[in-house]
Amino acid sequence: MISRKAKKYRFIDGESNKKSDGKTIYFGTRQSDVMLSFYEKDYEQCAKLKLELLRLSQVFRVTNVEF
Repeated sequence: MISRKAKKYRFIDGESNKKSDGKTIYFGTRQSDVMLSFYEKDYEQCAKLKLELLRLSQVFRVTNVEF
């Protein structure tokens, strides 16, 4: 179990051409012992499968937890 607080975090709002590419938040750095990243997986899958976000959630029942 990790008991210390993360000293660094980074938030990226992946927005390009007024279309969201999803959000990502990183805790820690690549040089630290532990680095965590959370991202909106459905946006990645939409790009990979060339589907609209709504269609992806209907077909695969995929949804994100808001942060």
